[in-house]
Amino acid sequence: VYASPESLYLAVLEPTWGPWKVNDPHKVGTRIHKFDIDGAPAHPTYEASGRVDGWVLTSFSMDEEDRQFRLATTRETGDDRIPVNAVYVMMQVDQELMVVGQTEDIAPDVDIFAVRFMGDVGYVVTFHRVEFIDPLFTVDLSDPTNPTVKGELKVPGYSTYLHPMGEDHLLAVGEDTDDAGWVTGVQFSLFDVADLEDPQVQEQISIDNDWAASEAVVDHHAFQYYEPLDLFAVPLTYEKSMGEGDIEFAGLQLYEVTVEDGFTLIGEMDATPLIDPHVDASYSHLCSQIRRTVIIEDKVFGVASGGIVAAPADAPTHTLSLLAFPDAGNCDDPWSWTMGMQWW
Repeated sequence: VYASPESLYLAVLEPTWGPWKVNDPHKVGTRIHKFDIDGAPAHPTYEASGRVDGWVLTSFSMDEEDRQFRLATTRETGDDRIPVNAVYVMMQVDQELMVVGQTEDIAPDVDIFAVRFMGDVGYVVTFHRVEFIDPLFTVDLSDPTNPTVKGELKVPGYSTYLHPMGEDHLLAVGEDTDDAGWVTGVQFSLFDVADLEDPQVQEQISIDNDWAASEAVVDHHAFQYYEPLDLFAVPLTYEKSMGEGDIEFAGLQLYEVTVEDGFTLIGEMDATPLIDPHVDASYSHLCSQIRRTVIIEDKVFGVASGGIVAAPADAPTHTLSLLAFPDAGNCDDPWSWTMGMQWW
C-alpha cells in the first residue's frame, strides 16, 4: 500500500497458484489499483488500474509526484530465474494506469534491497550476491517518459533503508559484508547525492561484530532520525557468540549526524537490565532489544519488549528511569519478529 495526500495505491502481486494463477511464472506481474482520497472523502473512490512486470519490495518502492506514479520492481527471467530490475512511470488515462516511461535491466542478476523516491529522483539499492557489493543507482525522473539511470556507486555490503537528509544527502542503514559475502556487522552510511552522475559515500560506520543485529535493518519503524537535534538513534544488540545468550550489549546507539561532520557517537543506552531471567538465554537479546525510539525535547526513550528506558539525549548512558514490564510480550514467541524478513 502507498498513499499520497491525494491518492491511495494498492499493489497486488499476481498469484502463481489457484484458479487465477499466472501460467508462466517468469511473467509474474503486479497489478496497481488507484483510489481517490483527496479532500478526506467518506470512503476511497476507485479511479483506475494498471499492470507492470515484476513485484515491489516495500511501500518505499512506490511514489506519486505531480500525478505520476513511479515504482521499482524486480522480475525473474529464463530458466535460471535471473532477477532483472526496472523503474516504471505510470499516468492515469480514463480508468487505466498506463506505463508512459520505463528504464529496465537495472543491475541484472542482482536483487533490490532498498528504494527511495525524492522529487524528480529515484534511488535504488541492489546487492550483488557474487561480488558482494552494494550499488546505489540514481535515476533521473524529470522526464516521466524517459527515466534514466544517471549514476552508480559501489560500496561493500548493502543498505536496506534510505532516509532523506535535506535535498542532497541520504542516511542509510544496512549490513556490512566481507569478501565471501558473510555479514560482518550493522552498517550506517551517509551518501552525498548532490551530483546524480557521481554519488559519493561521505562516511560509513560499521559495527564490526558478526553477531550484531538491529531491527532497523529489517523494519524502518525502528529507525529514528530527529532532525531538530541532528540525532540518529538505532537499536543494536550483539553477542559474543551466536546462540549462547552471552550478551555484550543490548540497547541503543545515539549519534549526532550532520552533512558537514558526518557521524559523531554520543553514547549508548543500556537495556540489558530488562532481560527477563526466566527467558531462554539464547533468546534473551530479542526480549531486551530496544525496538522503537522516541525523542521528546531533550530526552530519549527506548521502548523494548521488556520495558522502557529514559535518558538525556546528550548523555544516553545516564539512565533517568527504567520501567520493566511484568510480561515480556513476544519473548514467548522469540522468532515472531522475523516473519516479515526476506531470506532469499
